[in-house]
Amino acid sequence: MSLELQKPFNEIEGGTLPPPLVQPPIQDLARIPAPRVAIIASVAAPTCPGNRKLQLGQSNPYVMEVHMICDLTVQIDIRKVAKLVSEVPETIHFEGERIVTTWTGTNFGGRRQWFLCPSCDRRCAIIYRRGNGPLWCCRICGSGRYLSDHESPHQRRLSKLLKVRKHFGQNEGGILAPFPPKPKSMHPTKYNRIRKTSLKLELDFLLDDMADFLKMSRDDLAEYLVLRT
Repeated sequence: MSLELQKPFNEIEGGTLPPPLVQPPIQDLARIPAPRVAIIASVAAPTCPGNRKLQLGQSNPYVMEVHMICDLTVQIDIRKVAKLVSEVPETIHFEGERIVTTWTGTNFGGRRQWFLCPSCDRRCAIIYRRGNGPLWCCRICGSGRYLSDHESPHQRRLSKLLKVRKHFGQNEGGILAPFPPKPKSMHPTKYNRIRKTSLKLELDFLLDDMADFLKMSRDDLAEYLVLRT
């Protein structure tokens, strides 16, 4: 049985992401090395009795919440495993832990296979590696968060725009670079539709960014640009 997992990262210290560890692709499930789980710590105010939030000036100490970062933690996706092997066993004994799978029906008469979380027996498509308790768990049991959850609305908006360009093969240059060309396998109508929508969203993003930098409203900025031209 073989599968390809995401590369593990060092533990995150001080809220910053270190560079990834250099590690070749893992080809054998039975030889997965013991990775370190990527975590991020965030400070959150505790709640008072009666579910009331702390008021400004109260002396109660803040608490530290530690979250697993799903994007950076070693994981097994059953959908990817199913593409690499003829059949995923219903029970997998791995590193002294018993991982069980189950099936559910689909709308068109097919079947879909899931993992059962070793911690809560919840159906999940992906299980993650963690450092305590059962070795593998679902996202909820591992208090998992995604990198986008820790991004600002501005950064999240930019990430969505860059994701479209990355889909077409652009990995550098940002949204100021020329829009990438059409892939050979994509229909021209679909490409033109995506390109037109993306360029409009990128222009809106740049105008909002410029208006925020100049401390102007979008309408005032648009009027200023019209007068300049």
